[in-house]
Amino acid sequence: MLITTSATNNTYPFIKMKMKSFIKQCSSRAASANALITGVALLSPCALLAEEPEAADDEAAASWVELSVGGADVKGNSAAFQHRHGSNGDFFGGSSSFRYEKMTDDGIFLLDGHALFGLDDYKINLSYVKDDFGFVRFGYTQYKKWYDGSGGYAGASVAPPNDWISLYDDELSLERGELFFQAGLRMPDVPELTLTYRHLWREGMKDSTVRGRPFNRGIAPSFYDLDETQDIISLDFLYTLGNTDIGAGLSYQNIKFDNTRNMFADTTTNTTAQNETGESDIFNAHLSSVTRINDKMLLSFGYSFTDLDADFGGSRVSSGGASTRHDYSQLMGVSDAKLQVANANFFWNVTDDLVIVPSLRFERRDQTVSTGEFIYEGEPHDQSGRDEFTKLTEQLEIRYSGIDNMLLYARAEIAQSEGDAKLVRDIEHGTDVSGRSTATDSDFQKYTVGANWYPCKGLSFATQYYNRTYDQDFDHVLTGNGLDAQLLQHNTDTHDFNFRVTWRAASNLTFVTRYDYQQIDIENQAAIGTELVDVADITRHIFSESVTWSPTSWMYLQGSFHYIESETATQSDNQVGAQVVDWNNDYWMASINAGFQLDKKTMLTVGYSYYEVDNYVDNSAVGTPYGSMAKDHALTVRLTRQLNDNMTWSMNYGYFKSDDEAYAGYNDYEAHVLSTGFRMSF
Repeated sequence: MLITTSATNNTYPFIKMKMKSFIKQCSSRAASANALITGVALLSPCALLAEEPEAADDEAAASWVELSVGGADVKGNSAAFQHRHGSNGDFFGGSSSFRYEKMTDDGIFLLDGHALFGLDDYKINLSYVKDDFGFVRFGYTQYKKWYDGSGGYAGASVAPPNDWISLYDDELSLERGELFFQAGLRMPDVPELTLTYRHLWREGMKDSTVRGRPFNRGIAPSFYDLDETQDIISLDFLYTLGNTDIGAGLSYQNIKFDNTRNMFADTTTNTTAQNETGESDIFNAHLSSVTRINDKMLLSFGYSFTDLDADFGGSRVSSGGASTRHDYSQLMGVSDAKLQVANANFFWNVTDDLVIVPSLRFERRDQTVSTGEFIYEGEPHDQSGRDEFTKLTEQLEIRYSGIDNMLLYARAEIAQSEGDAKLVRDIEHGTDVSGRSTATDSDFQKYTVGANWYPCKGLSFATQYYNRTYDQDFDHVLTGNGLDAQLLQHNTDTHDFNFRVTWRAASNLTFVTRYDYQQIDIENQAAIGTELVDVADITRHIFSESVTWSPTSWMYLQGSFHYIESETATQSDNQVGAQVVDWNNDYWMASINAGFQLDKKTMLTVGYSYYEVDNYVDNSAVGTPYGSMAKDHALTVRLTRQLNDNMTWSMNYGYFKSDDEAYAGYNDYEAHVLSTGFRMSF
């Protein structure tokens, strides 16, 4: 599946006609807000460059350019540093931010973006808005994501003991990007039309969670080599007819991918390469309406139809001996799916204190799949399948504010779904035909109650509880051999409670405290003749505290603490040689940030954070180790100096250290990051 970037928002500009002076004022306030966020946040190396210094005055210029240059000195595992902090671990520079805004007699021209060499991070957006007519937008985004392809670590319980599995260069990266064009018609008393085209891509290598088994241990690394593209064209329509807003749209999407997963097994010369290719065409049509019946009632409808046609192929070939080879060649197939979604919502303000919102949602999916003929272990096979699925969801929400300084709310969501899936496998064209038909019956229920209470000025309480159950029953009908089905029933039951207190103890001192409790019970019936058993119990406690204090007008302090206790108990730990036993996922983190106004033109911000996790299970003797055991430190310092009304200088320093004991120190790193830059407004 192609993963798209969220770096570009393709909704049409919200710039309203005949509001030029207001837009300039908003730009000024946005610059001041960014400066405040800069002082509060604890920054990664890349974010250090992306900050916008404090504006020269309240009427900040609408155009600027910010030039930055920096570098990182990394000792230890560079791949771990790159992945954790999203940096290349080397020299970088360019423009971390630029913006040019030009007002014309009947419109606005805007250019903004950034270009950071070394980090391979580029973005440019162009837009022109013409009063009482419409807009055009063009954008290009490209950036890199770094991944750590480190292998596993085998402890002392296996041979060879204390061995670090590293089979290839673990400094992996993916290039992601998007090119888009958008045009919109915004004329008075004319339907709004928006045409959008987007081209997205993802290319490069990243680590995979699938492990190989060198030396009979499931800890060998594997990696993906990805090449994916996506093209989307859409046309949207919006028109107001009386008291009803009517929307409609069409879209076409084409997805292509040619990916390979490379995995080692037994030795570095015994590998498995799995190639996955495919192309999908997706057509969607949707229609919606919102009707304002009166001041207290609102009715909305929506319908969407999607047709998906996909062709896929590939192969899975191993280089090992006959006992370890499981080769599939000439894989190919087609899939056709049709999805329909319809929903209706009714908003009713019964009284000034009571709001009721019922809603209904219906989903339907029909899908057929055929693999055609493929070769497995020298014999021809083919498979085909069919899947039909329907789901009906009812929801009711009630909000009541009739009690002074209190809001009460409750929600109920109930869903019923049915599925019917059929799979047929044909070996050697009829000599061995196997099949399985599975009917699925699922029930989902979630009930939520909550309250917000404001007993006095500066103090508020919020609490919420919900119970969620999900029960699935499977009825299998088997024909032939080799398509056995194990799971007959799967149930989950979740209880969640949370409580938050916000206390403004003084005009310059605020506390925010939150506690969450969650209990999840999972039950399975694995085979005919067995009983429904409790297979896993998950218990989580989450506590967080944050304090913000401004003792003087020239200084602020902000601290936070988070502690998460999560325990999973399973049945498997009772088995001899169990590959997964009970485990904990506990960790905690703390941070403190401070800002100092040294003089009227100089600002110093300092931040420190600490993270610790200790739940590693060295399971390399029988399976794959899991969990983690690490300690991370991060220190950032930023000095900003206003040189004149139009120029600001900044210096940034970051120190980052990680000790990863789960990898016996092989993934440890220590890094110093230094950058400086100038921002010029005009």
